[in-house]
Amino acid sequence: PKSSGGGCKHLQTGRFHADLDDVRPDGSYIYEELMDYVDAPEKIDQRRYRKRDRMRDAAYSAIPSLDMKGEIPHYDDDDDITYESDLLSRTDRKFYIVTTASLPWMTGTAVNPLLRAAYLARGRPKGSVTLVIPWLSNEEDRKQLYGKYDFKTPDDQEAHVRQWLREKAHMPEEADPQTGLQILWYDSRYHTIFKSIFSVEDICKLIPDESADVCVLEEPEHLNWFRAEGDSWTKKFNFTVGIVHTNYKAYAGAQIGGTIAAPVISGMSTLVVRAYCNKIIKLSPVLQTFSPEKEIVCNIHGVRGDFVSEGERRAKDAKQNGTDHPIEGARAYFVGKILWAKGLDKLMNLQHFYRKTTGSYFPIDIIGDGPELEEIRRAYLGRSTANKSMISNEGGGNLSSFDFDMPKTIREFRRTPIPANFLGRHEHFEKGHGDKYKIFINPSVTEVLCTTTAEALAMGKFAIIPAHPSNVFFLQFPNCLSYQNKLEFAANLRWALEHEPEPLTAELTHQFTWEAATDRFIAASAITMREERIRSKAQKSKIDDRIAAFHIAISKGKRGDVARILAGAGPVARQSGKWQPYFDNFRHRAYGAIETTVFFAQDYFVWFLLSIVLIIIPIRNLISVAAVGNTEL
Repeated sequence: PKSSGGGCKHLQTGRFHADLDDVRPDGSYIYEELMDYVDAPEKIDQRRYRKRDRMRDAAYSAIPSLDMKGEIPHYDDDDDITYESDLLSRTDRKFYIVTTASLPWMTGTAVNPLLRAAYLARGRPKGSVTLVIPWLSNEEDRKQLYGKYDFKTPDDQEAHVRQWLREKAHMPEEADPQTGLQILWYDSRYHTIFKSIFSVEDICKLIPDESADVCVLEEPEHLNWFRAEGDSWTKKFNFTVGIVHTNYKAYAGAQIGGTIAAPVISGMSTLVVRAYCNKIIKLSPVLQTFSPEKEIVCNIHGVRGDFVSEGERRAKDAKQNGTDHPIEGARAYFVGKILWAKGLDKLMNLQHFYRKTTGSYFPIDIIGDGPELEEIRRAYLGRSTANKSMISNEGGGNLSSFDFDMPKTIREFRRTPIPANFLGRHEHFEKGHGDKYKIFINPSVTEVLCTTTAEALAMGKFAIIPAHPSNVFFLQFPNCLSYQNKLEFAANLRWALEHEPEPLTAELTHQFTWEAATDRFIAASAITMREERIRSKAQKSKIDDRIAAFHIAISKGKRGDVARILAGAGPVARQSGKWQPYFDNFRHRAYGAIETTVFFAQDYFVWFLLSIVLIIIPIRNLISVAAVGNTEL
């Protein structure tokens, strides 16, 4: 659209068209982002506001009672905040932050909601903010997900969460259960196929009606796919905000059968998100559209104070020593889960192009762990080099398991290994602080908003990332070096190796803090009087209520269990408890049949072996006679 500074270019003639209306169906066009990087912050803000206005205009045009331009009368109180969505001036509000993961699982939906709840609790009366997190009631689930941490009760895990908040986040007051953040647990199970945690009880029942004021649903689609029978979030609470973290549609489309699964998950997510949320906050524009009149795009995440302090230290050193002399031996690094889907295949292609243009690979340290670690390590280092490094890291061993191990990819047979060091799982700040690294590389385009990129920029490092909608927030920072193709990547990396990052100003540093992220969250959650009038005239709330009523109806009783089984809920499917007598009866009969079979086998085992011998010996003799006599059997 011309209003966003973009247009279309014909691939063959190179002619540029400023407006999408000029595109003809017989030509091939590509969309181009036109950005003046000198005025990047202003341009980004303008584009974001224009996009928000276009989404609102789209909502206006869907209202039958309005004219063709989608205009409604203006009033003096258009910019005033509605009473229910006022989270700033009303200090008596009570918040419930409901999320789908908990520490020690170091995932974004465990860390970010915890810090958001802690910063919301700062300066508020005791009991104002409660974090609602899952407790894995099955011991095998806890062992599989948490590894070395052996929690017997929710209190044990809560002590670990508060210890992390006290020692890592440096928030002792908020970590104190007497004066700070409150924690509420709900029963859940771990789904190994989805690699996610799902509730097995109605969370709304755990919250008293008198304190059910503001609810923040972290991943509202995730929380409601297999939800148990219960009340609607919007009926239980006065105001409900949904924060969308994950692009489940993209993940589903990348799997086997994604052509069918992606639209199904997208449609189901759209229904439950718009039905159970009064306001929807998307972390980046890469996410799908759920409800145009309700949603807004805003980064409401921050980084821990450790990363900000490291950035301030580097800025102070840069002012004293200057940025003209780069630090010798500074390396590039990557932090993330070791999966091909996290961009490590793209990083390998960039390595090949960099070698083609400069004559050598660039060294990089890869920090993280994942199920595809060994496959990726051998693809980078080559089969022989990977085997030797494995033996050296383990201090000797038998190589025969590698000699006869089948190759997982053809990349293992490379002659020249890529100089990549796989350092295993470490916290970003543990490895990233100091002067050892100054270039963070993240070629992934599957993220919604990459937390490690924000942490690297906050520490005052270069971040070389692709020009992608998920990275729009980072383009305002001078040390963010975005690229649109391999040549731009190589040029950015070459330039970063020969220069030092620019020290961050106090204003830019503040953008990374959780104080600024909390302010953005409160502002993004607000609903103006004008927006409220538009919603009332659109009459979409009635549709949302019907969707919620239908979803709750199909989630009840045995019907809900069957629906969840068909949807692939697995261990979280049977939540009604009404099937339990049937399963107990079946289990009793099955155990009786197994017991009878065992006793029979013990009593008649000798006769069974004798009958086998009596059958096999005559058949063997008959085969021998036929073979000797050269006759047909």
